[in-house]
Amino acid sequence: MKVNIVNYYNLKSQIICYTLVMIEKVAKIWGIDLLEIEDLEIPGALRVKNRNVVKDSYGKFYILEEISISQVKKKEKIAEFLNTTGIETIRNYYKTLNGKYVAIENGKFFMLTDYINHVPLSRPDYLNDGWRGEEAGKFLKKLHKVKFFRGAIKHDYSKLFFQFKEKLKKNDNKIFLEIEKVFEFIEKNLSEMNDEKRFCMLHADFHPMNILWGKKDILSIIDWEFFAYGNYLYDIANFLGCIGSENEKAFFSPLAKSFLKEISVKEEDVQLLISFILYVRIVSWLQLWLKKKDKDAVDFEIFYINWLFSVLL
Repeated sequence: MKVNIVNYYNLKSQIICYTLVMIEKVAKIWGIDLLEIEDLEIPGALRVKNRNVVKDSYGKFYILEEISISQVKKKEKIAEFLNTTGIETIRNYYKTLNGKYVAIENGKFFMLTDYINHVPLSRPDYLNDGWRGEEAGKFLKKLHKVKFFRGAIKHDYSKLFFQFKEKLKKNDNKIFLEIEKVFEFIEKNLSEMNDEKRFCMLHADFHPMNILWGKKDILSIIDWEFFAYGNYLYDIANFLGCIGSENEKAFFSPLAKSFLKEISVKEEDVQLLISFILYVRIVSWLQLWLKKKDKDAVDFEIFYINWLFSVLL
């Protein structure tokens, strides 16, 4: 469904009319004459207050995000980093006519980026597409060569690991005991995981669902909220761990094989990559499901972590 601004103003709902009037004003801060609001699906996690797909008078589509005041500094930092990469598949936020990434209207905060018409990912059939793994590997190699960004958070794998370990033992000791052997394995490799000779710029949430795919290429990478400076194996591990959760044959799929061939992990780093795959599933994903109190996801993650441990070692 698409909504023409002029016709929409005649609706009875004052709340809707106010919102549309404000969106039209906000678009003008970027010099955009808003024509329509489009009812299109927006990919990626909803980490902002609100977002809309809008079309201007030239037929170009954008995503207009409303963010909270607490997000402003972080989102500005993300935009500044994206602007430094020089990678064409990274679509940055637009600057306003005043040269700012964040626009303010009526006490609300907004950002604008491109809406990209992409090919939806068919799960789990995408695992059969070797070209996806090759393209994902090519992108990561480019990203990992981007120069250090001063505003990036630096990963400390030991600190995060022990913080979550103690928290889990205190609050969910039964779960901890189910994966204690995995904790012990990771702990042996923490010092090497924190070795800064392997550090570079990371996406830090890199997986197939955060890629906007074309017919045979990558159109854009989304969801940069966790970008950081850390071990290059972290991005590789998260990607592999996420595709591995699709089914038990995923690690042997054409996508996984072509990804590993393209990314070319050094032989001496293979054992460390296994540690990172397990680390990410525990410290990132299991912790997330526990925070959300998603019992089904927690149960699956515990099963998956133990399965990974038995298969990868």
